[in-house]
Amino acid sequence: MERCASGATAAILVIIAGAACGGGESRFVGSWVGIRKLANEANMPTHIQNTLKPVNLEIKSDGTFKLEEYGIPSTGDVAYQANKALLTVKTQMNRALPPESEPKPLELEIGTDGTAKFRDPAGFDTSWVIMKRKEKQPGP
Repeated sequence: MERCASGATAAILVIIAGAACGGGESRFVGSWVGIRKLANEANMPTHIQNTLKPVNLEIKSDGTFKLEEYGIPSTGDVAYQANKALLTVKTQMNRALPPESEPKPLELEIGTDGTAKFRDPAGFDTSWVIMKRKEKQPGP
């Protein structure tokens, strides 16, 4: 009887541990939107602002992502580290990046308030962009 109880306890612990491991990554999955703050924005034409400011990110459960930033569509792979998703760009404008380019991963960090911070540490603008989950549109 003790052996049976120990086996059941072990099974429950394995299930809980498995849920805890996968649960962190699932927090990142979904669509995120943000608006970049630009220096000298007041002196910039509206059509340029409308291209440079929006950041749209979709993280998929299969470990890939789609991003549109600066009006450029990108795709790639996601790796997870603690409270951070590291996004490695593999394609831009539907073209594979050359293997020797080895871009530095983009970063997405989830906050305690349900928002996230996004940045490209090697990009044009390295400041953080506050991202919010995109609300799902009602289906037909």
